[in-house]
Amino acid sequence: MHEAWRFVKEYGFTMAEAMKQAWMQFKLRARLLRGVVEFVYMKVNGEVRTAHGTLLNVPATKGVRRGCQTCQTYWDMDVDDWRCYRIENLLEVR
Repeated sequence: MHEAWRFVKEYGFTMAEAMKQAWMQFKLRARLLRGVVEFVYMKVNGEVRTAHGTLLNVPATKGVRRGCQTCQTYWDMDVDDWRCYRIENLLEVR
């Protein structure tokens, strides 16, 4: 609920849009912790990107990457490195 209010205050979402976005982000994070997930988000430059990411079994040699409160960090299976996106830009979880 806290995340939804932030979407309303900072990004001008309606409460319904904010709740949908917050719930989608919550479910994605839970799935990332269990395995590889395909999801779609909009990059800061406006490009739409389909990603295959995980937070499970990340190679130890790559270290741990911490994101900010407004970003979701994930291990990108396609480029074999850390990536992140702004959580308000999440479009779809497949």
